[in-house]
Amino acid sequence: MKEKEELEKEEEEIEIEMDEYYVEKKEEEIEMEKEELRGGKEKKGRGDGGGGGGSGGESDTLPSPAFQHATQDVQRVMTTFSVAKVWFAVLLCCHVLLLARMTLFRVLGV
Repeated sequence: MKEKEELEKEEEEIEIEMDEYYVEKKEEEIEMEKEELRGGKEKKGRGDGGGGGGSGGESDTLPSPAFQHATQDVQRVMTTFSVAKVWFAVLLCCHVLLLARMTLFRVLGV
């Protein structure tokens, strides 16, 4: 009976240690992502001045998926605004031409 209880306690301790380990790893990943979003790319590109081989390869890493999605969303919004600006300009020109036509007809008395 005591052996069984001891085994259960050991299993629980192992599970707790594993959970703590995974939490630490996840926190490290989150910190790394925060660093990248804050401008970690600039830091990676500089190097340490000593000419290490590791700092040069880090600048080629891809941004996180969340950053890529955000960039795509911004590009979509910019494209939408560009299209909207063109439509607004076309409608404004049509409106100005219509007013000019109406004014011309009024002046000519047609």
